Amino acid sequence: MAVQLRLRLGEQRATISWDAPAATPDVVQEQPTDGRQGLSAWDFSSLAQRIGEAFATDADGNAVGSRAVALLVDEHSPLVPLELLPRLPRRCLEAELEVILSPAVLDASPCAVSELPVAMLRELGRALRATAALSELAPPLRQLCQAVAGALREVGWFRLVLDAADLAVVLRSRAAFDAFSTTTEQRRKHHVVSKRSKFAGYAGQPRREFFQCRRLGAKVNEKALWPDAEFEAAAAAHLELMHELGELCLLAALAGLGREPGCVPPLWGGGPGAAAGEQLGDEEFGSGVLRLYRYTAADPGAAAKAAKPGVACGVHADLGLLSLSPTASTAGLTLLHGTKRIWMDVEAGCAPEHCCVFGGESLGRLTNGAIRAPLHFVDERLALAAGVVRHSAPFFFRARPEAVLAEGVTTAQFIEGEVFTSRPWRGNGANGKGSSKPGSDY
Repeated sequence: MAVQLRLRLGEQRATISWDAPAATPDVVQEQPTDGRQGLSAWDFSSLAQRIGEAFATDADGNAVGSRAVALLVDEHSPLVPLELLPRLPRRCLEAELEVILSPAVLDASPCAVSELPVAMLRELGRALRATAALSELAPPLRQLCQAVAGALREVGWFRLVLDAADLAVVLRSRAAFDAFSTTTEQRRKHHVVSKRSKFAGYAGQPRREFFQCRRLGAKVNEKALWPDAEFEAAAAAHLELMHELGELCLLAALAGLGREPGCVPPLWGGGPGAAAGEQLGDEEFGSGVLRLYRYTAADPGAAAKAAKPGVACGVHADLGLLSLSPTASTAGLTLLHGTKRIWMDVEAGCAPEHCCVFGGESLGRLTNGAIRAPLHFVDERLALAAGVVRHSAPFFFRARPEAVLAEGVTTAQFIEGEVFTSRPWRGNGANGKGSSKPGSDY
C-alpha cells in the first residue's frame, strides 16, 4: 500500500511517498522499547530518513542538523511522535501535516516555573479573583502567571509543592482506597451511573483497578457507592482539594497567556472563583474526576503478573483542561517533553509532597494550541522491578460538556467530534485496545 504524506515545515512543503508493509499495521509489542516508545511493524527509520532529506536545510539554507521529529494533526492537537503515525485515521494522513523539528536538547526559557508551592499559588489565586485587569497585578504575580503558562507550553508540566495538610489529605484517601481494594470482595457493586453514562465508583481493568470520585447531585444514590464513612470522607476531602488547585492553576495559566481574569468563560459550572463551586442538578455528576489507582501487575495474586510487563495504559493525552497527579508510590508517569521531544519519567526524584500538573486536550482547544496536551503513559516496569504495587491518584480537571471552549464549540462537540475521531490514541487507541467513542465517560 502506497502512502503519501503531505508535510509542511514553516513555508516549505513536501510530499513523501511511502510503501507501507500492511494496510492495517499490527502492534508488535505493547511494552515500551527503544526509549519507551510503543513501536509497530512499520519501518519508521526509512520515513524519518526521507523527512530528514526533505528538510535538510532551513529557509536560510542553514543545516537543520540532528533533530527530533513530531507531527501536528491540527493547530491545537498534541504533538504526535513518528511511532504513532500509522494509527492516525486515514483522513488525517490525507491532510497536510505540520512537521515539528527541534534540537534534540533544547532548554525551556527561564520564564518556565519548575516547582510552585501551593501557598504561593493560593496567594496568586486570591489576587486574580480580586482584580479584573492583569495590569493591576503586582509585577511578581504577573511574572508568576507567565512562568506557569511557560512551563505548560514549553516543558509540558510543572510541580506543585503541597503543604503538610494537603499531603495528609492525599495520603488519607490513598490509604482508604488501598484498604477497600485489598479487603472488599464484592468491589464492583460500589458503582453508580448517570443518565449521560458518567459513572462514579469502582472499575477493574486487566492491569489496574481504580475508584472514580466526582461531585454528585443531591439525589444520586451514594449509599450504593461508598463502602464505609471513612472512605467517603477521605475521598471527598481529596476531591475538593484537587478542584481548588485545578481552578487556581488554570486561572494562573490563562492569565500568563494574557487572558484577563474577568474574561475566563464559565467552564466548570460555577464560573471562575464562584464561591458556591460547581452547580449540579439533583441527579447530575460533576465533570472533574479523581481516580484512585492501584496497578496490579506487581500484586502476587494478580493474573496480570503472568502477562508480558509493559505499560498499563497506552500512550495518550488526557481529555480535560488540566491533570493534577500527586507523586505515586513508585515512579512511572512518563511524558513527552514539550521542546526536547523525548520521553521523560517526571516522577523520578519526586518527593511525596510534589504534584505534577500538565494540560489536557480541552486546554489545547481553549488556548488554540498555545498550551498543548503532552502525550504520556505509565511505565509499570518500574513498579515490577521494585516489586511493589503502584498507587496513584490523578485528578482530571474537566470542563462541563456544555461549556464553550472556543468559536462556539462546546466541550462535548470538541471531544466527540474531533478528539474521538482524529487522535491515534482514541478509537482503536495507541495500543490497539482503546474504546473511546461518543457518549464515553468524560
